[in-house]
Amino acid sequence: MSEPTYADIEEHRQGLLKQWEKFREQYKEIEALLNGDYLIRTIRKDKKSFKLGIAATKMQAMVDSMITNKPKVTREPIAEGIAHKDLANKGEKWGEAVLEEIAVAKQMVPPFKSAGRYLGMGYAILVTRLDDSVYGKKPEGKAKREKWEKEKPFKFPFVIEAPNPCRILLPPMEREPSMAIESQTLKVFEVQSRYPGLELGSSKMYDQVEIVHFWTPEWHVVCKGTEIFVLPNVYGFVSYTHAFAGYGWEHAPTYSVGEGSQSDLGPHPEDLARSLLWSAKDSIIATVEITNAMHEYAMRGIFYTLLTPGDNEGIARQLAEADIGAIVSTEGVDPTKIIPLSTPDLPPYIFNVDSLFKQEIEMDTFPAVVQGEIAPNVTTATQTAVSLSAARMKFELPIQQLNYMASMSLGYCARMLTAIGETMRIGGVTINGDTFEGNYRFKVDFMSKDPGERLRASADGREEVKLGGKSLETHMQEDEGIGDATGETMKIWI
Repeated sequence: MSEPTYADIEEHRQGLLKQWEKFREQYKEIEALLNGDYLIRTIRKDKKSFKLGIAATKMQAMVDSMITNKPKVTREPIAEGIAHKDLANKGEKWGEAVLEEIAVAKQMVPPFKSAGRYLGMGYAILVTRLDDSVYGKKPEGKAKREKWEKEKPFKFPFVIEAPNPCRILLPPMEREPSMAIESQTLKVFEVQSRYPGLELGSSKMYDQVEIVHFWTPEWHVVCKGTEIFVLPNVYGFVSYTHAFAGYGWEHAPTYSVGEGSQSDLGPHPEDLARSLLWSAKDSIIATVEITNAMHEYAMRGIFYTLLTPGDNEGIARQLAEADIGAIVSTEGVDPTKIIPLSTPDLPPYIFNVDSLFKQEIEMDTFPAVVQGEIAPNVTTATQTAVSLSAARMKFELPIQQLNYMASMSLGYCARMLTAIGETMRIGGVTINGDTFEGNYRFKVDFMSKDPGERLRASADGREEVKLGGKSLETHMQEDEGIGDATGETMKIWI
């Protein structure tokens, strides 16, 4: 690809914006549901209404219970032989250590938890970056240089982020994107230090400016308005990865007689980016409305309104200022003409409507057992485990997509480390580009297993080993979660 111009970038940007337009509208609707930023029907026109955190709590409970903080990383040797196997094991240890460090590195929200939450909303993006500034400049002087060289392998140069998908544009149907357009806000001094050739005008040091990045395998272009700063992409790939949650499906095209298709054939991003909450959103809002109505009914029943044909401002003022148990003077007032406004009696079935909507929400999303609520008919630990396993199946597709994105991001980290030719010491192993032997594929598993499930898998695996149906190494990797079995055999069998 020849060096891109501003016109090239703007053409790609406008084309992708059009492709993602309906998705962005749909995504913001789910985001509003999670943030409680939606309208409800209430008789309290100018008073505060209660926006229950049903959607946000549901999503967070699933993410917390399903996504472990210590993912399992596996890596196949590129060929047979002990040497290749040892390098694959080193790569696994390095990968697990990198993913664990990413969760606490920098001052940011843990990216994999965030990506899981975004996937629950329908679509997520992970961005992998190399922050080579952690190494600093090579110092002058032999002693300082030796100290710098000694400390370099312990530096952590990787950044993985899960930004809001609405500020990044990727070709929607490309599993490994051929280009990426990202908008971000930076302070002037940050832009000047990173891209000194970009013209910013007379902006002050701490002014914020919008920067647009355009990435291809060959180029990295930084834009401010129509001003562009073109850099070569030294890595040779676009370090973005994305995935849809798996709840969507392609829409049916519309045809007219004798004229063929009258609509764009799918799938479109808005078709595939269906949220776990999409079919439950009406029930969630209805539950909030009912809760507000019940609250209003209770408040009117306790703090009832008084009706009177006369002018009793004195009584009204005394009642407003009076404390519980206060004595209020009725001098000059006919008490028989002060009538409390009655609250209508509600039929019993009204109180079941709330439960019906909550059941609908559970059917559309997942049972409340994930949030720690146990149904009355669930009386044993086994029944609870079965209920929890059934609930977790609802999030299996997004977890598979998260695993894919994390695998791609870890591969990007390996390729970047190889490109800069550095050595890295982490997780008890020393890694450089030669360790990967040209293979940058990893398998990552973020699925969190509950204690009961782990115990059953461990016990079943041991029996299979005894019967000869499974090797000890396979058992330790699949059932015990141990990638490198060296020195672990006795722990398994004791």
